[in-house]
Amino acid sequence: LYITDLSNHCVRVYSKSTLKELLQVPKEPVKEEARLRSPTNIAVDQDGTMYVSDTGGFVVQVYDSQGNYVRSIGEMGITPGRFALPKGIGVSRDGLVYVVDAAANVAQVFNKEGQILMYFGQPDTGGSLYLPAGLRVDYDNVKYFQNLAAPGYEIDHLIIITNQAGDRKVSVYGFLKKK
Repeated sequence: LYITDLSNHCVRVYSKSTLKELLQVPKEPVKEEARLRSPTNIAVDQDGTMYVSDTGGFVVQVYDSQGNYVRSIGEMGITPGRFALPKGIGVSRDGLVYVVDAAANVAQVFNKEGQILMYFGQPDTGGSLYLPAGLRVDYDNVKYFQNLAAPGYEIDHLIIITNQAGDRKVSVYGFLKKK
């Protein structure tokens, strides 16, 4: 069980069965680049790597399964690859990292090394993100959206984003692959 602790600027990891605290991230002593200022959301990949959206630090902090600092993704800003208010976060099975920025109203996609690949969702371009806050990578509900895929393609996974404002409180994006 992974819990962000805003008061103590960390993530706490607990055993689901015993509720015993197993780990605090980042580990002490904290190097400046590994600090968490306002940990907001967490995603964990298949290897146990933790991705933490740090709203107050304007980055995504990456830690290994033991809580050791690996890297930071992004920095403060509003251009692709930067964050003004990073919130919801998710990781696909193939290691792509998805992050919504509530101030820029976009979702950004990064590779495992933290390089920006693309972004989507700006409201002024016909998107539907307005103060996005939550993000989930979903493989279980693809069948409900498959009929919307372009001919010759199938949906590999969905990105489900919750919005705090606007007409659409939930936005669903399908990521395609060739049949």
